[in-house]
Amino acid sequence: MRVALLTTALCWVLLLAGCSGSGDRRPINSGQSPGAMLSQGDALEIAVQESGHLIGDSHVQEMRADLVSYRDAVSRLAKRGLTGSDDAVSGDSLVWLVTLKGVFREPAPGQLEGEATTPTPRCSEIIVLIDDAAGQAFRLMLLPAESCS
Repeated sequence: MRVALLTTALCWVLLLAGCSGSGDRRPINSGQSPGAMLSQGDALEIAVQESGHLIGDSHVQEMRADLVSYRDAVSRLAKRGLTGSDDAVSGDSLVWLVTLKGVFREPAPGQLEGEATTPTPRCSEIIVLIDDAAGQAFRLMLLPAESCS
């Protein structure tokens, strides 16, 4: 229990550390990506907001955000067996590839049409692609994960 609380607290500290609170986009201070509009903290915040319906009151155990070209993001996802692309984003566009890992409530289809069921908590990864220039998520995926701490 204590480890889970510390892990959750650390995740939120890391999330909030990169956020200005003003909501305005700003260049990231990194020699490798001088043209980026969002900081890593901004990308993590957007991913958590977009995934809120899946996260609920669960604890995010791991968070990672990488600024890459869209082409590289598609390549990384393909290595995991995920395919598909978005025609609205060009291959050279900068995107944030964000991964959130934890025990999340996966939506479960009803047994009968229109019947709601309680989502099952499972160790999962939520992957969110965020267009750096627009500051908006455009793809969200929920995958089973190997293990959760």
